Amino acid sequence: MNNIDPSAPSQDYTSQLDRELSVEEVAAIESYNEDQSLLTEASALTAPSSQSAGIGMAQNQPKSTASLDTSDIQIQPKATPIPLEPIPIKPIKRRVSGRYSNCPRPWKLELRVDVDGYKPAKMLSGDFYYSSGSTQSYFGSFRVDAPSIYVSDTQVTVIGIAECTWNTSYKKIRVIIPRHTIYQPAANAYVQWYTLTNKKGSEYVCLYDSAYFRTVQLEQDREQGISAFTSYNTGSLPSGGTPRTLTVAKAYAEAGVQIQSAGSANVVPSSDANANHKWNNAELHDAMEKHFSLWKNDPQWKVWLLHANAHEYGTGLLGIMYDQKDKQRQGCASFYQTIDSNSASDLRDQLYVNVHELGHCFNLFHSFHKQYMNPPVPNRPGSLSWMNYPGNYNNGSESGSNAFWAAFPFQFDSLETIHLRHAFRSDIAMGGNPFGQGAAAEGHGSFMDNIRDDTGLELSLLTPISIPLGTPVNVAINLENISASSTQVFTDLNPASSLTQITLQKPNGKVITYHPPIGQCIVPALQNLEPGESIQQSAYIGFDSEEKQLFDMPGAYQLLATYYTPAGEAIRSSISQIRINAPMNQEAEDLAELLLGDEQGMLFFLEGSHSDFLQKGNDAFQEVLERFPNNPLAGQVSLMEGLKASRDFLKLDEKKQPFLIKKDERRSEQLLSSVVSAPEKIFGLTSQSIQHAEQRLSELKSKKGAKIKSRKDASPA
Repeated sequence: MNNIDPSAPSQDYTSQLDRELSVEEVAAIESYNEDQSLLTEASALTAPSSQSAGIGMAQNQPKSTASLDTSDIQIQPKATPIPLEPIPIKPIKRRVSGRYSNCPRPWKLELRVDVDGYKPAKMLSGDFYYSSGSTQSYFGSFRVDAPSIYVSDTQVTVIGIAECTWNTSYKKIRVIIPRHTIYQPAANAYVQWYTLTNKKGSEYVCLYDSAYFRTVQLEQDREQGISAFTSYNTGSLPSGGTPRTLTVAKAYAEAGVQIQSAGSANVVPSSDANANHKWNNAELHDAMEKHFSLWKNDPQWKVWLLHANAHEYGTGLLGIMYDQKDKQRQGCASFYQTIDSNSASDLRDQLYVNVHELGHCFNLFHSFHKQYMNPPVPNRPGSLSWMNYPGNYNNGSESGSNAFWAAFPFQFDSLETIHLRHAFRSDIAMGGNPFGQGAAAEGHGSFMDNIRDDTGLELSLLTPISIPLGTPVNVAINLENISASSTQVFTDLNPASSLTQITLQKPNGKVITYHPPIGQCIVPALQNLEPGESIQQSAYIGFDSEEKQLFDMPGAYQLLATYYTPAGEAIRSSISQIRINAPMNQEAEDLAELLLGDEQGMLFFLEGSHSDFLQKGNDAFQEVLERFPNNPLAGQVSLMEGLKASRDFLKLDEKKQPFLIKKDERRSEQLLSSVVSAPEKIFGLTSQSIQHAEQRLSELKSKKGAKIKSRKDASPA
């Protein structure tokens, strides 16, 4: 396939047709032949008239100095009888924007034309697929960012230079679409590829498929007792834009994406098992892979949305996009705990959260984190977009939630709309490239430069100095007010909430921005930090959604933290260094091998899990405790196993019925006590990790004491 070029001159595909054809294929081929005959028999073919009206770049020539001869495939309208009386109204012409495709022989071209209609981006894009027998595989994508667009009464011609994902000298493309009236069927699109010197390449005739540029199947499930969002009238509360009734599907339809229902919503009866149940990340991870009936570990235009009650993080977490292992961006969840009423405010928030989380599944970053995309672009904290946080909104003169909602038109911004319509397939399709692939920009230019700021805040990153290979890396992030006045700050410093970014340079020189396996979309809590006060949080950063194990080689690692203030200002820490030591004996080598697996990394991130999809990681943890109980690294495993045993875990069986794995308080107390009693003997623990273990242990003992007291009170005198 590497030497095949779908834009090069057509090859002899006769052998591909030497088989039985379906009636659909015959009809498509006959349609193609009729169109080719029309092209051959046309006798008065001319180039687009200099009097043609233009859209966007009308009457401008392509960026290339080479000229194009467009006379070979221009179509003349059939002669019509002269009317007896003048026609008072000019026939309305159909829009030509939308999705087109050809009959695969063997190349299938899915073409997206975006030159008129609702907020046209004035672009072309497309995907090529290769058909062989009964199989079809994705080959590559292309995009034309700034074509010349010529419009006459009879046709639209679009000419430009394509950016392709495959190597080719045929980068110039011309698309001609006859202009039909609204009473005629949609016209075909005639596609011709050229080199920059106008040597002809392949040509395609693509039939009109849809007014939408993409079509995605959405499967929605809901937790028992939760009423999933349906619709919201944007005129119910003051806002920008035209008042209208929006569903999640209609919100995406306005961006050119068709959301199709994948069937009726299933009910996940978690409340039957525990009336006060709150989801944790491990349970959501397990439920998605078992309950998403359309799921498979391949790129596909299918996505899962779970409407749930609450997350153990607390009331500030409104949604999560799943981004954990293997193929990513295939599912998300919205939490209704604080927005479950039918009030206008809650319905508005429900719409926003559901559209926002699905936006992450399409590989859209937050408006204030665009610089971490690949390719990076400037942050847009002033964007009135589904992907901004209302509380983070700052356009330079106004900021905050009230200003955002008063101006929000309930739309994606223009660059996000271009991504939804014209991104290369692997960059947007669910299960394609990882979330923000390469957002960590190798050779991040500002990694070594500490920026100057006058915010009065100081950010520091506390890391272990030297640890053995295989040690789970935890860091402490500290934010201090060093000014003489009170300053408002976000209280959540964990990278999973996207308000803090960690950038690291590996011993081999590769620079990576850390992306947690699960990104949490929270309502950021604010507090006034008084002079001299500080907040500190601990975070495990050893496992990345794309790179997997980050600290997988011996050597010196450099780390830098970046924190975004409520005003959108970026504060960077000083550079910290961690040295990962190579194993010095067989026991150290065995431990490193047991702890550096991908499933083990996910278990450290989740603080333990009973998921069947992480069984190999759990087996490795058990082997560590059995073979090396006295090794300093075993304490890290004891902490994870103790935290896992301290909480209930809701699972779905093979029949997708929920059952509860009860917490093992005795085992949890035993394991956590071993950690708390001698934390200095455990490699890589932060003070926050120790406090976390102490708090959980205290809760267990408190409940145990309450049970004993209750039994005594119930005993006879």
